[in-house]
Amino acid sequence: MCASRGQAGFTIYDDRHWALEGSDLFYGDVIGDQVPLVGYESDGCRFQFDDNGLPRATPMVGVPENLEIIGLVPCAFGEEAGRGYAPIIPPEKLDVIAKVVYGDDTPESQAKILKGHAILASFKRGEGEVFNAGTTEWAHGLAAGDPYIARITRNVLTRFGVEPEKT
Repeated sequence: MCASRGQAGFTIYDDRHWALEGSDLFYGDVIGDQVPLVGYESDGCRFQFDDNGLPRATPMVGVPENLEIIGLVPCAFGEEAGRGYAPIIPPEKLDVIAKVVYGDDTPESQAKILKGHAILASFKRGEGEVFNAGTTEWAHGLAAGDPYIARITRNVLTRFGVEPEKT
């Protein structure tokens, strides 16, 4: 119930990102939607679309300025009361999260927290780099044999110094 019905896969925006090399993925392609790749737990951030139609992260606590968003999937932090689904995902400390993200804990800010996006992203820190698949279900995508998820994983491992076995 976190990913919107019919989605559950990342829409690719930054098709020139190193993690997608050799994947045959392009702007607007969706990966992992048949698996489903995004489930109950995901990572996201606030962002805005730039003049080129690409999502750019809003730097804040836990979101570095140089975060590169590769793909997005709409998802929910919880369910609004009275909207057709029982609130099976209790939004714990919604007021605290709203205060951190929006600077206040008003009901309006708490409501905005319920809707968001999981992100597929990377960023550099010092001499290192971080790749974030944005979902706990990435291993499920590998187990399902999704060729895009396998290629991205191979690219990440290779970039970070591990030569994966050829299969």
